[in-house]
Amino acid sequence: MHLLLKYRKIVWVLMLLLIAVGVFTYIQLPKRDIPEINQELAAISVVYPGATPATMEKAITNPVEDALDGIDGITDLNSTSTNGFVNVTAVLDGASDATTTYQAINQAINDVKGQFPTEVRSVSVNTDLIQANVETYHLLSRDLGPLLNLRPTIDQFVEDLLAINGVKGIDLRGLPDERLSVSIEPELLARYQLQPNAIIETLSETLSPTALGSEEKDGELVSLSLPGYQSLEDLNETIVTTNENGPIRLKDVTTITRDTAAIDTYIHQDGQYALSLTVQAEDGINIQSLEAPLNAATTAFEESLPPDVSLNTYFSQLNIIDDVYASLLQSLFISLIAVMVIMILGLPISSAIIVALAIPLSMVIGLIPLPYNGVDLNQISIIGIIVAIGILVDDAIVVNDNIERRFRLGDNALDGVLNGIKEVRVSIITSTLLIAFSFVPLTFLSGSNGDFIRALPLALVYTVLASTLLALTFMPTLRFALKQQKDAQPTRSGLLSGLFDKLSDVYADKVIPFSLKRPLLTIALTFVMTLAMLSTFFIVPFEFFPAAEREEVTITARLDEGTTLEATRERLIAIEEYLNEQAPEVTETTSYAGRGLPAIFGSTLTNSGENTGQIVARVDLSSTKVLDFIDHYEQDLRQQFSDVQLELSTIVSGPPAGPDVALDIQGEDLTTLTTYANDLSAKLDALDSTKLVKSNAVTKPVIELNIDEPALFNYGFTRQQVEGLMQLANIGAPIGTFDNGKDRLPVNVTYNDGDPDGLALSALELASFSGESPVPTIVPLADFISEERNEQISAINHINGERTVTLAIFSDGDDFARDLDAVLNDFEETLPTGITIVETGEQASQTAFFLEVGKLFLVVLFLIYMTLAIQFNSLTTPLLVSATIVLAVSGAGLGLLISGEPLSFLAVLGIVALSGVIVRNAILLIEFIEQNRDQYSSVNEAFIEAGRQRLRPILLTTLTSMAALIPIIITGDVLFKPLAVSIVYGILFATLLTLLSIPPLYLLLVRARTRKDKQAS
Repeated sequence: MHLLLKYRKIVWVLMLLLIAVGVFTYIQLPKRDIPEINQELAAISVVYPGATPATMEKAITNPVEDALDGIDGITDLNSTSTNGFVNVTAVLDGASDATTTYQAINQAINDVKGQFPTEVRSVSVNTDLIQANVETYHLLSRDLGPLLNLRPTIDQFVEDLLAINGVKGIDLRGLPDERLSVSIEPELLARYQLQPNAIIETLSETLSPTALGSEEKDGELVSLSLPGYQSLEDLNETIVTTNENGPIRLKDVTTITRDTAAIDTYIHQDGQYALSLTVQAEDGINIQSLEAPLNAATTAFEESLPPDVSLNTYFSQLNIIDDVYASLLQSLFISLIAVMVIMILGLPISSAIIVALAIPLSMVIGLIPLPYNGVDLNQISIIGIIVAIGILVDDAIVVNDNIERRFRLGDNALDGVLNGIKEVRVSIITSTLLIAFSFVPLTFLSGSNGDFIRALPLALVYTVLASTLLALTFMPTLRFALKQQKDAQPTRSGLLSGLFDKLSDVYADKVIPFSLKRPLLTIALTFVMTLAMLSTFFIVPFEFFPAAEREEVTITARLDEGTTLEATRERLIAIEEYLNEQAPEVTETTSYAGRGLPAIFGSTLTNSGENTGQIVARVDLSSTKVLDFIDHYEQDLRQQFSDVQLELSTIVSGPPAGPDVALDIQGEDLTTLTTYANDLSAKLDALDSTKLVKSNAVTKPVIELNIDEPALFNYGFTRQQVEGLMQLANIGAPIGTFDNGKDRLPVNVTYNDGDPDGLALSALELASFSGESPVPTIVPLADFISEERNEQISAINHINGERTVTLAIFSDGDDFARDLDAVLNDFEETLPTGITIVETGEQASQTAFFLEVGKLFLVVLFLIYMTLAIQFNSLTTPLLVSATIVLAVSGAGLGLLISGEPLSFLAVLGIVALSGVIVRNAILLIEFIEQNRDQYSSVNEAFIEAGRQRLRPILLTTLTSMAALIPIIITGDVLFKPLAVSIVYGILFATLLTLLSIPPLYLLLVRARTRKDKQAS
């Protein structure tokens, strides 16, 4: 410390350097709404048009799962096999190197896809599944036609957006993809005696350029090339074959048109047709840096739109960030003012100013390590800094108060600073370590919950560490310099000096003597009060993540399998109209029929199809709360639209939530599995305590085409011939890509059977050469193929290779857990061998979370105990100090009950964090006693003097810690109120009970040690 005081100007320069780095870090740190949640997943998608779920499972899913099964780093494999599509999701363990695992997955898929049928259209592996959606724009028009005609303008807009630095991708919905359609005309084929394969082979050869290499000629290396098509007209002129009349070209037997694929999503907003365009940001980008270029691009695009089309910003994370930051910065400013007022009331003005300096300096310096830990500025990290405000001044208060005490005792500038620091530096370092030990273990929480909250403990710990550095270096040098300049007489300790002195005297002369005179009574009273407050946890409501204060309500709709997209669109519009008529709270409605919404409101549509969709209703928050709206209208909507499975949800302040309980029913036989799953679903749906039961084992109508095998053989046909022709007629076949240097369009070949909506077997014909006549016989497929209407399961799901039916259950009542257990106990007795039930879902995840937090809490307690044992060189004194943690926990429970806040995710973390904050008060008391015990005639007198000297810093640190968080309780976000309540009330009640119970507890401890020493002697 001598050296620091001597070279104090160097210390100041170093502080200025740290401040400059901190300010630069603040400018560079990405700013966003919530933290990026890293989920290490890989999704393998395979498209095989026309294949049934059973075929997809056998031909695609099983080989893929077998190939991925042996890869290290994969913990779970989930798959869904539907009509013509397979999706396999590989969940990584998070411990292995993700890049290596992704490379192994890609290699495995490349190896296995050689086993797939040749009709498979695409195989893709996607490892970037989490998208940061920045803005969603809606193009609106009264008619769909003007929107579809905007493709060239939209394509240019998309190019402009992708050119912006930081934009990763664009999610465009409602606008079908362009393609080149080649329709084979059967009459023309018959005229020229051609088969469909001739057309397909010609197209395939034409669209696939051939590389001829180069040759050396006359000493010059010359490239060789074949002229190809340059336009659609050139493609039409391609020769298929020749006859006696000359060449037969594609235009003679086909119709080639530039058209679009079928629309997969219909979007409506307040009665208008819409197209949706969502901008996705690069990982780790500063979202606010995209605001100016996005505004410039959208302004230019809007000016190019026709009068009958308008552009609407439907969702903006930029606006959300602005609102969130405005609210948080307001709370931060109020917290700063409140803390400074407390310090001015309790400290001399000069000391208050010096302590106040610790707040912005600690905040700025504490930002420096954040980017190296993958933390940016978001709601969670800023709340961590706000919580730290009340803690970080503790060190500065203790240092300044003790230096001021030394000055009042008559020490000069040098001795006052040296002695003042020497007396409290151990407790300051210990207290900082205890806070770090309380919060750092929270960074080891696993899963999305851990990713979500990790920024809070890191931001808080780094800010507190910065404050400790300032308290032990910068503050002493500043006090020394000020004291040297003006060696003034001791000043009154703040505007309320008299009040603090009076409270100190009352505590020292009244409370402590009372508690020491009746130690057992005092301890018993504290014990009873603590038990009473702990019992409040049994009646405090539980809510893992509260609903965010946002206006959007998402209605997820699923109609019967087989429902067309047009029918789904009409049903969603009917629901919109009903809401607009019956719910005056609704200000706007939007429907997405088909694929559903982009992931902008926390709800995504899984296993989407023509029978699915989502509606977003925006409600007036001044007239209702979102959860009240859902409670009021959910059952009403289900009654009015009983043919639609409806689920209402809103945005939660945390990772997206799933069903309360998910039951995975697993077995080998799909029919048996589905039968038992449907039986259990019906029993659960009949419970009063269930709101909704969803099963992924639903059936859909199917027309089975039965081929007469003997007839097929007699005609000389093969199954491949027949199936290929039916595929061409119904869905077509991809051939390649038309690329003329300007446009790139996928080419799809179809066989025109005259029925655009289905398969006309009577119009599909093959030439049979099975007879003796050289002239072939034309045989319609209807002659040997019959149709039979049936039902089949719409999707086959696997979890880790086992066939699984999942029931997603949403509860509605406190009796749900008991009712569920009763149904499951009875149901499991009826299950045959080979079928098992595994319970997952939000409740299981929450149970796992609390178990994990419990383990971390034990680690925190152990670290605190070991730190105190080293500080006091005792195994019993740390137990005494650690007892105050129980007092804090009980106070937190009472606070949650009084305030009406739920026991939430962050409330639990606040309780864990209290353990390192609250022990500081006991340390200050006991440390003073043990340092100065020899100066007093008895332990009682030492305690009385400790209370007199330490009450002021204890009260100041308590009040500042509370003052920093009270604005969050009054005006803060619903996510953070339980955290603030648990910490504020925990500190308040623990401080009061600590001041009451520590003296008698320590007295009993001293007496026990004395008796032990006497017995030993």
